[in-house]
Amino acid sequence: MAEPSTDLSQMRHLIPAMNRLQNALSAIGADAADISLPRIVVVGAQSSGKSSVLEALVGRDFLPRNAGICTRRPLILMLVHTPVSPSTATANAEWGEFLHRPSDRFEDFDAIRAEIEAETNRVVGGDESKAVSSDPITLSIHSPHVVNLTLVDLPGLTRVPVEGQPVDTATQIEAMVCEFIQHEDSIILAVSAANADLANSDALRLAKTVDPNYERTLGVITKLDLMDEGTNARRVLDNEIIPLALGFIGVVNRSQADIVAKKRIAEAVSAERAFFTDTAAYTDIADACGIAFLGTRLNALLLKHIHATLPALRKRVRDGLEAARDDVHALGDPLPNDVTSQATTILRLLTTFANAFSQLTEGTVLATTKELCGGARVAAVFQNSFKSALADIDPCEGLSEADIRTAIANAAGLRGSLFNLEVSFSLLVERAIQQLRTPCAAVIDAVHEELLTMLVSIRVPALDRYTLLRDRILETARTVFTRARASTHTLVTQLVDMESYINTSHPDFISALPGAMPRNSRLTQASSSSTAAAATAPFFASAEYASASYEQRDGQVFPYTPQAGEATENGVAPQQQQQQHSTEENHTSSAANNDTDLVKHLVRSYFSIVVTKVHDNVLKGTSVFLVRECTERLHEELVRELFSTEHFAKLLEEPDDVVQRRVTAAKRLRVFQEAKTSLDGMPSDVAHT
Repeated sequence: MAEPSTDLSQMRHLIPAMNRLQNALSAIGADAADISLPRIVVVGAQSSGKSSVLEALVGRDFLPRNAGICTRRPLILMLVHTPVSPSTATANAEWGEFLHRPSDRFEDFDAIRAEIEAETNRVVGGDESKAVSSDPITLSIHSPHVVNLTLVDLPGLTRVPVEGQPVDTATQIEAMVCEFIQHEDSIILAVSAANADLANSDALRLAKTVDPNYERTLGVITKLDLMDEGTNARRVLDNEIIPLALGFIGVVNRSQADIVAKKRIAEAVSAERAFFTDTAAYTDIADACGIAFLGTRLNALLLKHIHATLPALRKRVRDGLEAARDDVHALGDPLPNDVTSQATTILRLLTTFANAFSQLTEGTVLATTKELCGGARVAAVFQNSFKSALADIDPCEGLSEADIRTAIANAAGLRGSLFNLEVSFSLLVERAIQQLRTPCAAVIDAVHEELLTMLVSIRVPALDRYTLLRDRILETARTVFTRARASTHTLVTQLVDMESYINTSHPDFISALPGAMPRNSRLTQASSSSTAAAATAPFFASAEYASASYEQRDGQVFPYTPQAGEATENGVAPQQQQQQHSTEENHTSSAANNDTDLVKHLVRSYFSIVVTKVHDNVLKGTSVFLVRECTERLHEELVRELFSTEHFAKLLEEPDDVVQRRVTAAKRLRVFQEAKTSLDGMPSDVAHT
């Protein structure tokens, strides 16, 4: 691998800047902001030497060590190179800082270990629980002996839980590892032991799931000094067994005996150097092995990776900045306590809400292109549902021929009448008109429901802060709508009642008479020699309609036929006039049937006129007395009910979560502003090796 170029080395300030950005984003939840920063994620099985590699990179003992699982929470480790200047030569040049304790500086690395253990136990419990958590601990270590790096140490991979561990510990750890290494911004540092089959490496297995071609995976081979005599890992280090784009680096860690004996890491690094120099299999690649080379290599890779991801990172930060600005704008500033400001705020919100409802009903705002909404849905109720309901009404539904003949006979009464068809016609029309009440009432309720739907769909972001005020606005609006619905019901009932006045002189009804009547009906005969307008006057008064006699048998009405031996009005016996009666009976029966057909035709013709009028009048009445009334009176009623100085403070109270959201939003905005400034100051071009 080529060494870092001079241009890359001039970018060493990038990693500390990225660390500051990491700290800032961690404080507000970088994952929630969809910001993943370039970093090196260390993955390895338990006892693979992962922790020893990290301590060797730092040059100090600082990680918890005990039997079983040691790392139970992710540790974001930021190494910051701090050159020693003459003014600081006598001071302690190495220290650590935790993000959760920003004001404390840890110069004792044993205290750093103790704090890691304490913070781990605080979240997942003591050692006896052996549970794990994905909530990270962030630690920065400043030292003149480190290179600038950002690493993430994860719990060691395991396959079988030990005593005291949850049964799904292995699954939890794998899921946690995948969560960290799946981001394209992460370099995967896969640690594997040399004295185990590389094909069974858990680190490489998981790396392949998110990095199929091993393009951002760097392998580290530990425990080279513990391999069986006569064996070596040269082919692995030469990238011949499992090729990785970033290759493999071999290291030799301290043994457990060295750790117990508190062998200094500096001594271990010297021993490591001697091992690679003196071992024939590694002599020619000794300069490309060891912890010192690993630190340098990781620093160069991270710098290049940061540079490669800067454009995308800048975009994500810009997007986060815009989102943070929107949140701050929506939540607004804390409201002053003076009455004038409170009055201004409430009046503005009431006006905004009322205007939003008006725009929605009038269709002056484009809410969506996916479905009908607002006033368009109200129009659909009239043109589709209501119109269809009226069209489905048959004015003669449930009326048989016998029922109509009965109605004609009943209209004649005891003495008979010249106008019995007119009376029966009127009664049947009135009966049909009553069927209009149900769909007319239903359409009012349907429009009312649509108005309520529009009401709750209105989004005024500023009202999210004042839940009580929003609730009172909705409550007041519902009262206005309910009152308007009641008055509209009264109006529409009156409109339907008006149609009970039968106007047989209606022009449309008259024009429908001449050509539409049943052939041979008495109305046709009466009107054959005159115009339709002249015919309607004598129609129901025609003497011919009184000439037919009726009788009732088994609850039904039939043309009356005299019985044998029964004298007629002129005193002639039926037997003597049998042929005459047979002819007259046929004539009377035909006339009765024609009467029935005629009445049905007239009822349907007149009812169609009524339906047209009712549809038009109900549409207009509902639009004016319900929709327009609600729209025009909403603002007035809101102000009358809610604009009261004694209620201002109560209405503008904010829930605790809103107050906290404002604090968090303001913090996020500051962090993203700082992040943008920091990123804008980074070099945008550099030579790549």
